[in-house]
Formats: sequence, structure tokens, C-alpha cells
Amino acid sequence: MNKFRQHPILILLVINLLVGLMTFRSYGLSWDEPLFYDYGEALKYAYNPVNWFSGDFNVENSFGSSGSDHANRGPAYLFIAIPFVSLLKRLGLDLASAWHLTNFLTFQLGIYLLYRLASKWMSSWSALAAAALFAWQPLLWGHAFINPKDIPFLVFFLGSIVFGFEMVDDWLTQNSKRKISKIILAAFFLGIATSIRVLGPLAAIITILYFGLRTALGDDTLGVRTSVRITSETTGRLKSALLNLVPIWLYAIISIAVMFISWPYLWLDPIGKFIEVFVFMS
Repeated sequence: MNKFRQHPILILLVINLLVGLMTFRSYGLSWDEPLFYDYGEALKYAYNPVNWFSGDFNVENSFGSSGSDHANRGPAYLFIAIPFVSLLKRLGLDLASAWHLTNFLTFQLGIYLLYRLASKWMSSWSALAAAALFAWQPLLWGHAFINPKDIPFLVFFLGSIVFGFEMVDDWLTQNSKRKISKIILAAFFLGIATSIRVLGPLAAIITILYFGLRTALGDDTLGVRTSVRITSETTGRLKSALLNLVPIWLYAIISIAVMFISWPYLWLDPIGKFIEVFVFMS
């Protein structure tokens, strides 16, 4: 019971899991799920070293039967989820049920991340209430099973914000033991989010704004009671921080690398294809 008192989010996650495990077989396939999951299966071609050195490697073979529709949507989530789906299928689940359970479990990660973010400024019980309100929205609950695009983007975008903020906190407090791991974690989530949807870099912009505010205000919480006083000391802190942007560059490089590795469509022309997708999605 002490665990539940210290981490009340566990109460919500246990309730959700119990309900989800009883209902995940009740959802049919949405119209584009089969084609998107086929994209995930075809993706294996791009990551097989045997194919790389075969002499006729063609990355377009990894786009699946709906390449013209899905290739410009990064398959990062599919890449991560397929091992879990394969395990569930070996345990006897059909394709739809295996994916729906995996999608739902991914959504639970998003609920935890929202709770973790809210806990920065709220009590743990208030954060729990916010997470429950979020989790039990009927639209989100239904999409948590049948939407392998927007729900994963929501989860990884949230992760980009949460770990991005924590990366900034650790760096500014000189927590050297944790700051490298947090940079890698924040960059990983950002890279995956960007691969899923090109809106992902917005999380990086929010993180950099948080870095600037933390630096300028010199406040560890950035709570609503923070008073804004631009002084020479504030300006000095900001200049000092701007001169030490190593973590930001490392964060950017790792996130770009993750995005590129997890999105074979970009291998054809990294800059050109990214711009094409950005324009198309806009």
C-alpha cells in the first residue's frame, strides 16, 4: 500500500489495465490499420543486413503495399512495437488483438508521462486527477486501441516534453550523473515523435523556451509565483548559459539521428524528403 500512497498513478494504471485486458478483443480494425501494419512488416526489409549487401537493395521495398500513402509517415512506432506484437501473436492472439493491446499499453505510458509532467507543479494527487481526466476521455480511450499513428505521437511528444524539461533541470543544477542519460532519453523520444509526425520538433522548441526561462528567472520550479525581474544578474546568467550549449547540440544531433534511422523514407534524400513531408503535412 505504501507504493500506491507514494506513487498514486499506479492506482490509475492498474484500473486501466484491468479494464483494457477485459475489452481489447472487442475492437475491430479501423479501415487503414491493416495497410499500416503491413507497412510495419515490410519495414523489416530495410533493417536486414543481408539485403544491404545483396547488390539490389531498394529501400522502397520497405514501404509495404501502401507505400504511396504511408511511406511519408515515419514508421518509428511500428519499428518499436513489432517485437511486442510478435510475442503476443506467439502467445495466441490474432493480429488485430495483438496490435490493439500493444497500442493500449503504449497509451498507458502516455498517461504516466502526463502525470509525471503535472507532478512538477502539482501535488501527486492533483496530478493523478489530471491524468485520470485525460485517460478516461472517451475519444482518447477508443483511439488508444485502434489508432497506431496519433496515439503513439501523443505519447512520444509528451515524453519529449517531460524528459526535455528534466534534461534542462539536471543540466542547470549540474547533476552530472543524470544529465547525459536524460539528454539521450529526451533526444530519443523527440526523434521518434518527429518520425511519427513532423510536428515533433515543436517539443524541442518548448524545451528550449523552458531552458531560456529557467536560465533567465533562476527559479527551480517556474511556478506561478515566480516574479519576473530582469536585472544585470539575470542577463549574466543568460549569457553564461548561452555560451554553454553543448547539451542542446548533443540533444539535436541524437534526435536527428534517431529520426533518420527510424524513417527509411528519408534515406532516399534526407533533406529533400523531410521538406517534402513538412510541406505535405502542413
